[in-house]
Amino acid sequence: MSLWILDTDSVSLFQRGNLEIARRLNIVDPSEISITIVTVEEQLRGRFQVIRRAAANDLVLPYNKLQVTFDSLKSFNILRFTPEAQELYTNLINQKIKVGRQDLRIAAIALSVDGILVTRQYLSVKGKRGRGKGKEKTFNLYPLTFSPNPMPS
Repeated sequence: MSLWILDTDSVSLFQRGNLEIARRLNIVDPSEISITIVTVEEQLRGRFQVIRRAAANDLVLPYNKLQVTFDSLKSFNILRFTPEAQELYTNLINQKIKVGRQDLRIAAIALSVDGILVTRQYLSVKGKRGRGKGKEKTFNLYPLTFSPNPMPS
């Protein structure tokens, strides 16, 4: 069993009805699809910013979108930022990879559970796993590829 971990961009595209992502996720057992707590943070932070900027007489839509986002996030398995993810995150920062910190946090969580990160970005990182062995892992590129073989149309 593989654990597919959607990054924030992939979750946003899925929530907006991206047919390619939906098609590929529909062939994966839902118990094998997860998101990270970092994605939850990013999505909720974005909704809170919209609410804060909304005019006093224009709050219905922003709050409705917050509710939809919250309900959507609850439907996923959510992976925690564990002490192992913290150690891996520190290791990734020390590698000076030119990727945003939030993306590195998501990558650290993916490495900590030996999951497959679904992302449009290219990340090649080394994580310390298991008995002190270094492990290099390259995450997927967009379009989303859930296996080394192309998906049938």
